[in-house]
Amino acid sequence: MTLATTRIHQSGGMEGDIRYKKKTPFDNNEGIGGFEKGAYDSEAVHSVDVNWTRQSSFTIFSKPDLLWKVSVDDAFIEATESAAFVVDRHNNIIISDCDGSLVGPYYGRLMSISPEGNITELFKTDMRLKSPVIGRDGSIYVTTTGAMESKGHKLYCALPNGDIKWEFVIDDPPYSKPVIDAQGNIYLHMAIKPARCIV
Repeated sequence: MTLATTRIHQSGGMEGDIRYKKKTPFDNNEGIGGFEKGAYDSEAVHSVDVNWTRQSSFTIFSKPDLLWKVSVDDAFIEATESAAFVVDRHNNIIISDCDGSLVGPYYGRLMSISPEGNITELFKTDMRLKSPVIGRDGSIYVTTTGAMESKGHKLYCALPNGDIKWEFVIDDPPYSKPVIDAQGNIYLHMAIKPARCIV
C-alpha cells in the first residue's frame, strides 16, 4: 500500500497542508443539510465519510506539491470496502488495511499515519477490517468484514492509542461502516440481515 499527501488549503482560509488545523468544527452536513448531525468528533479534521454530503472544507491546488508518501509492506486496502480514511484532531490519518490473500489466513490492521508520514500500528485482528469512523470523544469505531457467509464479526471501539475500549459481537458481516446518530447510537447495515442499532 502506498499513501501520499499533497499540499492543500482550506476554502476561505490560509494556505497550508493537511497539518493545517481547520477553523470550523467538523459538520457532516457541511452547511448544506440533509442529515442528522451525528455524534462524530467535531474537532477532527475529517471524522467520517458516511451520512455526509461529501462537500469538503478543503480544496487542492491546481498544481499540488507532493509532501510525502509512505509504503506499508504486505498492505492491501481495496478489501476494506472503499478503503476510506479519516483524519483525527491531531491531524493523524487513521486507515485500516488487510492482507491480499484469497484463501486465508486473514488479518486486519488499524494504522495511524502522522502528519510527517510516520506509521503506528494501533491494533491487529485475525479478520479483515472496514474503514473507521471517529466518535465524539475521539474513540475510533471499526468493524471486521469478510465473505457474506462468514461469521464471528465484531464492532470495535478503540482509544486513539489503539487500546480496545470494548468490542461487540455482531456475528454476521456488516455491509456498512458504523453510522452514529446525535445520541451516540451506532447503526450497522448488515449484509444478510436487517440493520442493527447498538446503543
